Amino acid sequence: MSHHHCHDASCQIHGHESGGPGSGSCPSCGCHSSCSCGCHSQGKDSCADFPAKFLELADCAWMEALKEKIKDQVLKNDNKLDELAKIIGEANRERWKHKKEKFKGCQDFEDKLKNIMSKS
Repeated sequence: MSHHHCHDASCQIHGHESGGPGSGSCPSCGCHSSCSCGCHSQGKDSCADFPAKFLELADCAWMEALKEKIKDQVLKNDNKLDELAKIIGEANRERWKHKKEKFKGCQDFEDKLKNIMSKS
C-alpha cells in the first residue's frame, strides 16, 4: 500500500499535520492507507485503549458524513455539473479517437516497412 501526504482538511481540523510524529498519518481522518490506531504497531491491547479508538472512529465517521452532505449540496445546487461532465466526456472521447488514429497511422507505417524489409 502506498503512503501519501495528507491534504485532507480533517487532519487540519483535528490539528494533525502530514508527516508529523508517530506513523505520519492522520489518526482521525483515515486519509492514509496505513492503520493509524496504534493497536498494531505498538502491540497495545488494553481496555484503556478502546475509548480513544472509538473516539477516533467517531471522528472519521463524522468526516465521512460531512463529506456526503457536502456532495449532496454540490449536486443539488450546481446545475452546471451535468453540462460540465458532458463536455469533458466528449473532449475525452475525441482525444482518444485522435490517439487511436495516430497509433493506426504508425502501425500502418511499421507494416509497410516490414513488408519492404522482408522482400528479398
